[in-house]
Amino acid sequence: MNILIIGNGPFGKIDEKVLINQHTGNLLLDLKNNNIRPLMLQSSQYRNINKNENLLDFDLISNKIDFIEIIRGSKSIIEYIKNIFKIFKVILKFKYIYIFSPGTLGLLIGLISSVSGKKIGLYVRGEYIQRKSLYNFLAKRANFILTVSPLIKKRINNKNILVIKPMINIDMSSRLYKPYNPSKKIQLLFVGRLEYRKGIFDLINMCSILDSKKILYNMDVVGGGDLYDKLIEDQKNKKISKNVRFHGLISEKTKLDSFYKKADIFYFPSHDEGFPRVLYEAMSYSLPIFTTFVGGIPGYMINNENCIKIPEKNSESASKILISYLDKKDIMCKLSENAFNIVFNIFNGDLLEHHILIKEKFNDKQNV
Repeated sequence: MNILIIGNGPFGKIDEKVLINQHTGNLLLDLKNNNIRPLMLQSSQYRNINKNENLLDFDLISNKIDFIEIIRGSKSIIEYIKNIFKIFKVILKFKYIYIFSPGTLGLLIGLISSVSGKKIGLYVRGEYIQRKSLYNFLAKRANFILTVSPLIKKRINNKNILVIKPMINIDMSSRLYKPYNPSKKIQLLFVGRLEYRKGIFDLINMCSILDSKKILYNMDVVGGGDLYDKLIEDQKNKKISKNVRFHGLISEKTKLDSFYKKADIFYFPSHDEGFPRVLYEAMSYSLPIFTTFVGGIPGYMINNENCIKIPEKNSESASKILISYLDKKDIMCKLSENAFNIVFNIFNGDLLEHHILIKEKFNDKQNV
């Protein structure tokens, strides 16, 4: 079986490597190892990549995954026409098309494919698809939809939608519940892309408030992004608290795990999400979680049950909430234990893996 996979981000290029996100790359390998030939199509990003600015770390060439690039950023009408013809030519070769949504390229290909009689599957992470009419139209026309969020499943108008096992490798057999027991200096952790929509400036402002309240803490910030260099420069110029420590992008699992192990609290002020993989990790390490409730986050997170809800774009209120819970050990232990039990059930329950459901749904006689 051949499947055209439409990504919702750009390829990255370093030397002779063509890079995508590791989780997407692992999905392509899983499909390939199950007698499916995936062809990855998305836009290209032609520039040198600073590892602390980019989360692309899976090489398509060395892993022998076929791909097609659509050059983006050109203002030439000729290039636009070439791209459209290139897209049409590729679509005609495939019966099965699987689209990561939302994404402009995926939306365009999905709309073309839906009127061309192709079989379409969608992988939906963000809440954006629910708010825009064209995405909504595509969701209704899709033969099936997969998502990691039970909340997104409830909100999308398609009867053939399933929740999958998260696209992250967590071995819960090696994890044990650890009760909340902080030292005098609270160890806070944020893991995510350093950009505005992840709430990174809200986090920085919140830390300034903690400083003003004389709270003893360290905030470890793990992740790359376009703002990495600016944030480092701002800290050198004393615009960011010295208690905030930027570690850049960490791909090595053992090293990343060490940050979760030493943290007391996971803090996540994001503005826009599907269901973030980092919350699964935080729950698996029994961390009390303070998070916004955007996108698909309320699908698994329940305020005062397995996390504490913080407001979006309001560092003052978020800091007050955080401070009010620091010495409530019993409540924090309840949150962390409930979170641990939820993620244990997710990864040891009956949810199927992404590649298995893709294969099943495209083989389903009702969809073919």
